[in-house]
Amino acid sequence: MKDNTALTGAELIAAERQEQIHKHGWDVAHDDDYGRGELMQAAATALSLYASGDMANICVAGQTEEVKMWPWQTEFGLVFFRKIERKSPLEKLIVAGALIAAEIDRLQRATNCTEGCRNASGNPSCPGCCIPTDK
Repeated sequence: MKDNTALTGAELIAAERQEQIHKHGWDVAHDDDYGRGELMQAAATALSLYASGDMANICVAGQTEEVKMWPWQTEFGLVFFRKIERKSPLEKLIVAGALIAAEIDRLQRATNCTEGCRNASGNPSCPGCCIPTDK
């Protein structure tokens, strides 16, 4: 990460969120695929990595507790986890903040959701108001 010491925490989080969208393609349609708490779980994992510091390297049955918390246990998902794991403590907080912002935005979009609505992948796009149908 560049030296952004002149930026506020909110500005750093907003910049990270924009990077997630534009560099990685994790836009609102992508976020809407995660209506089961995955974005918050990822944010909590990043916060746990921040809080544990050097303790993140202590393994339990071959995996850190943070790896076990990570919501995306695919090869690509674990590559993303490892990138976060290698970040500085400040960068981990920024990533967690951006993931929280993405979840807040997803929840706000869901407020106008109607029963049976679906996102592009066919998953309910808003937790609590969409009831999966057998179509």
